[in-house]
Amino acid sequence: MPNSNHPLDIHTFFREAIGLDPKREQHHLTRYVHSASWIMELLDTDEWRSFFASCFSPTDDNTTHILDVGGLSPFTAWLKTIFKVPGSVEITGGYDLRYRFELTESNRCQLITCMEVIEHIKDRDVKLGGMDWQDQLEALGMYTGDGVRSLLSELYRITKPGGYLFLTTPNVCSYRSIANILAGVHPFRYLPHVREYTAGETYLLVQQAGWQIQKFKTIEVWDRIPEEVRQRISDGLFDFFRPEGTLMQLEREDCTFLLARKPS
Repeated sequence: MPNSNHPLDIHTFFREAIGLDPKREQHHLTRYVHSASWIMELLDTDEWRSFFASCFSPTDDNTTHILDVGGLSPFTAWLKTIFKVPGSVEITGGYDLRYRFELTESNRCQLITCMEVIEHIKDRDVKLGGMDWQDQLEALGMYTGDGVRSLLSELYRITKPGGYLFLTTPNVCSYRSIANILAGVHPFRYLPHVREYTAGETYLLVQQAGWQIQKFKTIEVWDRIPEEVRQRISDGLFDFFRPEGTLMQLEREDCTFLLARKPS
C-alpha cells in the first residue's frame, strides 16, 4: 500500500532529489511532479493499487518489478518511496539499447519506466559490406529509426503479459517548437538529441511495437512560452487548416506522456 507521507509532498521530494541547481530544477521538477500525479490518479482505482503493490512485493521467481531504462531516476526512487514494501529496481546499463538485451529474460518485468530516453537513441550501425558506393551513401545519410523501434520491441519482449510501460519524451510539434521555427531557431528542445518526435509519432512507435496505449497526453513542462504567443500560434493553425476542415490543435505541449500495457 502507498505510504501516505510522501504523495502529499511530491514537490519537496523531487526538489531534494534533483538538487538545488535552479536551471535543472526548472527543467525537471515539473516533469517529475506530473509523472507522479499520473500515478497517483491511477492509485485511486482498486486495479492499480493492486498492480503497484505487486510491483513492490518480493517474489521467489526471477521477476524484475521495475526496470528503469537509462539509469535510476528520481521518479523511480519516488515510486519506491511511496510504498512500504520495497521491491527490486534494475536499470539498463552495460549494453547498447539499440540491440537485444542479452542479459534479460523474456516476460520478466512488471513495470518499465523510459523517461527522456528515446530521443537519444541512434540508428543501428550500418553494415556497408556488399554495397556499392551509392547505396553506402544512402545508408549512411538516412535516419531509419531502427534503433528506437528495436528498443521499444525489446521492452515489450521483457515485460510480463499485463505489465506496463511509462514513457516520456519531448514533443517536437509543440507550441515552443513552432515558435522556434518561426523565429528561425532549430525546433529541437535540446540540440544534441538524435531525434525528437511528434506526439503522434511517439504514439505510433509504441503501438507498432505491440503495446496497447492506455493513457496519452502532452504536458507543458520544459519552457512555457508567453500566453499571447501561444494564442497567436493557435489562431494561425486554426486559420491555416480550416479550409480542409481539420483543426490541428491537439497535443501541442512540449512533453509527451504515455502509458502502455502489454496484452495479457
